[in-house]
Amino acid sequence: MIPKTLDYFEKIYLHRSLNKASVDLGISQPALSKSLKALEQEVGAPLFIRRSWGLEPTKFGQAFRAHSLAISKQYQSLERDVHALLNAQLGSVQIGANLGATTSLIPESILALAAIRPGIRISLLEGLYEDLVGGVISGSLDMAVTTATSLELPTVLVSEPLFEDPFVIAMAKSHPLSQFVLDGNGDALQDYPWVLPPDQGILRPRVVELFARLDARAPVPRVETVSFAALLELMCTGHYLTMQPLSVLQSRLASPHLTWIDDPALTIARTVTCIRHRNRELSPAADEFHDVLKNTAQKTRAGTSR
Repeated sequence: MIPKTLDYFEKIYLHRSLNKASVDLGISQPALSKSLKALEQEVGAPLFIRRSWGLEPTKFGQAFRAHSLAISKQYQSLERDVHALLNAQLGSVQIGANLGATTSLIPESILALAAIRPGIRISLLEGLYEDLVGGVISGSLDMAVTTATSLELPTVLVSEPLFEDPFVIAMAKSHPLSQFVLDGNGDALQDYPWVLPPDQGILRPRVVELFARLDARAPVPRVETVSFAALLELMCTGHYLTMQPLSVLQSRLASPHLTWIDDPALTIARTVTCIRHRNRELSPAADEFHDVLKNTAQKTRAGTSR
């Protein structure tokens, strides 16, 4: 369903050859050459330079491809929705989320949506903040549920606060520090290995700030991961410490195994937000999920107190 012009351009870009691209597309080379000339006239700039070895994309061609890929993803999403409607379904939703959302908020929202709209198909991508923002901008994601940051959000996006979900220091219920009281002894938290997300994420600087306020050294993680399955296995050994959103620790997966230090001085404030494109309307299916997400977040706000 991708427009022929974009499909033709992409094949030329990948093959760097009109002949190879025409064979791949199953059309004649003169017809493909004519299509390229018409596209360049419409764009108002040359998209390729002819070299002895083939076609080299110009800076205009490079820029055009970036937008072409985003448009193609939108058409693919449209095709999925049309297919779903034709098959008596109700469309599809592409969601991005970070760890805290995928462990509690998103699954609960999916279950709530399934109860009223069982035909909607949901695609869920878990990732770091920068990747999720990029997905919403490109159109590969309808929305992203993630932690609010101090970083300036691109002007094409809008952020909607959902609920407060602080990071707390977590451990196995059998951990020696399960009854830890700070009492000015922040260095005691250094006596055990830590599991934290990668350094390029948004949490690590906040952890450094937290320990700086305690006049203590920030922990150097023994393990870096965003995998909750791996983290839970490690934590259940009773040896590791980590920082986790409170809602995660109260989830059905974590609550039988983990506990946390209930001390405001060892807590990092965190707001969960929904990021959407400012100038792009949500599909009916995505709009339905967005409504369910807000209702689920409202219930979560009432349940994050211990």
